[in-house]
Amino acid sequence: MYRAELVNVKETQAALLRLADTVMDPVEDALERGGKWVVYEARDRLRAQIRGRYLKHYGRSISSETERTAGSVTMIVGPETEKLQGGMGPGVELGSVNTPPKPHLFGAFDARLDSILDRVGNNINRWPA
Repeated sequence: MYRAELVNVKETQAALLRLADTVMDPVEDALERGGKWVVYEARDRLRAQIRGRYLKHYGRSISSETERTAGSVTMIVGPETEKLQGGMGPGVELGSVNTPPKPHLFGAFDARLDSILDRVGNNINRWPA
């Protein structure tokens, strides 16, 4: 025979529901900072691959932003197409028939992912509730 006793179920449910709201600010902060890190990393990687006049404006078109909606925070990093040479992003990253790829965005994100996740964890631990 087994016996189970449920204690504080409603309190635990309420705490879990509050948790999503509680972590939104620290997560947003970490993603805003992390997006900047990814931008700097991507620009550095690109700078090492280009020389002279080719793509001289493209690096400045790379930016980051966070978007917060109900229950989620999204970090977007990449070239802004309305900026000078910003529309060239896919061709620069992945290459084209005429030019080899110059990978900079995906690798930059991968290089900064652990530091972004660390910041999320540290923020959640320190953030005022």
